[in-house]
Amino acid sequence: MKYVFQIFTGDLSEKSLADPKQILQKLTIVHKAGKLAGVLCGWTKDEEFFQVLGEQLHQWGIPMYLKIAVFSELTGYQSFDPMIDYYGEPMKPYVLNPEESFEFRCPLSRKNRDALLHIYEQHYAHLPFDGIFLDRIRYSSFISGVAGIGGCFCSECTKRYEAAGIDVEQLKARLIQLEEEKDLQLKAYNQGEWTLEDPLLDAFFKVKGEIIEESLKEYADHFHGLGMKIGFDLFAPAFGYFCGQNAQRLRQFADFVKPMMYRHTTAPAGLPFEKDRMVSAAGVRAGEEFEHMAGSSEEQFKNFVTKELQWMKTEKGCSVWPGIEANYIEPIALITPELLQDNLCLLKSLGYDTMVASWNLNRIPMENLMALLDH
Repeated sequence: MKYVFQIFTGDLSEKSLADPKQILQKLTIVHKAGKLAGVLCGWTKDEEFFQVLGEQLHQWGIPMYLKIAVFSELTGYQSFDPMIDYYGEPMKPYVLNPEESFEFRCPLSRKNRDALLHIYEQHYAHLPFDGIFLDRIRYSSFISGVAGIGGCFCSECTKRYEAAGIDVEQLKARLIQLEEEKDLQLKAYNQGEWTLEDPLLDAFFKVKGEIIEESLKEYADHFHGLGMKIGFDLFAPAFGYFCGQNAQRLRQFADFVKPMMYRHTTAPAGLPFEKDRMVSAAGVRAGEEFEHMAGSSEEQFKNFVTKELQWMKTEKGCSVWPGIEANYIEPIALITPELLQDNLCLLKSLGYDTMVASWNLNRIPMENLMALLDH
């Protein structure tokens, strides 16, 4: 097994939260074992960090990708058009803790789409990146209840729904009804795409997927034109569809995707966390339908992950580098070498030979790092 590591360096601050010497000490161990495949890092403005890291990685022949958020987290550096909920108000962020919140903005807005390119040109175009890894490329999830998956209703999005034949007032009323009745009525699931019993909601989720796909296709064309590779950070596909991510369609123009298969994480993107939030928002029946069609959560989501990664392995598209948690963060990710090795054995049994050790090398204990090298 070969490994791609993520390094969180902070937001657009002047100094990296990561120490390049400590980072290179860990990466050197993995490189000497012949198991280092790449690094995803960002998104501080600390040029020295990227220069030092990039120089060493390129001596080893290892690519370095800029990891940066797109439709969330860049608040404070540029003005953005907010996500508007079905009550006509800016969507409230989900606050995980005082240091981290999940505030999403409209992915159809031209201003929001261009913001990433402006930030890249201003801060990163001259640095030694081989590609770009796009994070937060979606709408919100069930973490904010029905409101989380029920946007956006700005003027531009409203026009887009109407062009697709959707009665916007009926759609708003249906989402409010869903908020009250908690019955999503899932009909079928196939390779990352859901069909819903209600044609109104079904059409709504499909349009959201089209909007995300269009914005990411623009980014892919832009960065490919610069001679760079592009990767996408994805929810597990069965969850991501409700956030506007049709994983199989997105695989057709990326160079790689990282589906987040976090079996043991009780925080956003963690499978148990997202499943609980879905049941809370959409109802117990929706949770049962989800498990029946997308894969059971038994054995800490082992069956679910198996089903998802099996079809992603066989279908045509870009490379899939599954993301599994390797860091230890109390109380949300208590990852031990045993849990890590169980995940690695599962990936190998499914035919995967490259994965992303998520989600922050700074927080991977040495015993977990050594467990990776055993595979």
